[in-house]
Amino acid sequence: MTRRTHLPTTPRAASVAVALAAAFGLRGPVANADRPFALAWCPAPVAMLVAPASLPVSDGELVLGARAAWAEGDLVHARALLEEAAVRQPAVADHVAVMLGEIELEAGDPAAARTRFESALESTSPNVRLEARVGRVRALIDLGARDADRALAELMREYPELPEAERLELASATALEREGRLEAAVRAYVRIDLDYPGAREAEEARARLASLLEGGVEVPSYTLAQRVARASRLTSTGPMPSARIVVDDLLADPSLEGNARRTVLRLAIRIARTEGRFTDVDTFERALRESATKAAAPTPIDAPLDAVPAPAAGSGDAGRTTPPPTAESAPEATADAAAAAEGTQDEADAEA
Repeated sequence: MTRRTHLPTTPRAASVAVALAAAFGLRGPVANADRPFALAWCPAPVAMLVAPASLPVSDGELVLGARAAWAEGDLVHARALLEEAAVRQPAVADHVAVMLGEIELEAGDPAAARTRFESALESTSPNVRLEARVGRVRALIDLGARDADRALAELMREYPELPEAERLELASATALEREGRLEAAVRAYVRIDLDYPGAREAEEARARLASLLEGGVEVPSYTLAQRVARASRLTSTGPMPSARIVVDDLLADPSLEGNARRTVLRLAIRIARTEGRFTDVDTFERALRESATKAAAPTPIDAPLDAVPAPAAGSGDAGRTTPPPTAESAPEATADAAAAAEGTQDEADAEA
């Protein structure tokens, strides 16, 4: 969201603001036609989201120099410049601490990073506090700390849509593998691939799963319910070429039936529309109508009585016409249950 900041209407003030914005990673400025020196700043996705107005431009140049050194891989020089900026301007020490924590992580010193991040946890800026919490969790994971999993779970519970979620979960899975906890690592990698199938972290998780499988570690196959749910997420997030491959693979699976198949047909329609394949849209819509019509067809009244097995006397299963789900059949049952809510829409599609 754009944050509009009205600055003193002088060229000097505007030039100072531009230097500060560049130093603290802000995108802009965007000129205001009514007030030439009132600037609208679009925050960049970095730790330091707001540049305090008290920071003189000379100190802002310190941060600029630190960023340049950091980009060139000169972490020692970047650290020195940031520490000097924090000493000269204590008001921005919390912002600088988060940047220093990132540098310590990149330098391979998670213990020092943890100290840096924890020093910013009491910042008056909500953005800085969140960045500090995320950084602290990353440091705990890299340290292999006992409370790393708990800290990650608490963070995800408070911020379920956290943009860094995939990166944090991948770091946690990698740490588990590094510690030799391979079964837990496999579960973590699988969870990443199922929850964020289109993300770069999921691609890395799949590569790690393939490597572990090649090394003799058991990697379970996905159930039908998991495959349908993953296809749905991938269709929502993209990339569409990957979603199309997954959906086509599901439609070719003869075990995909009922509501689960109709769910995947809807995904295929969405992908085909997005890609402009309107002939395929017609084909998938026709298949969806046929499936919905078939599902809505009543049982023939002249069906032989022995077509429906009677329950055993005293079994407590009176009225049951299908066996209870077993451990093996439960995932497929879940796939149909997850899509059952769409049954009404199926009938509407059939009528259309």
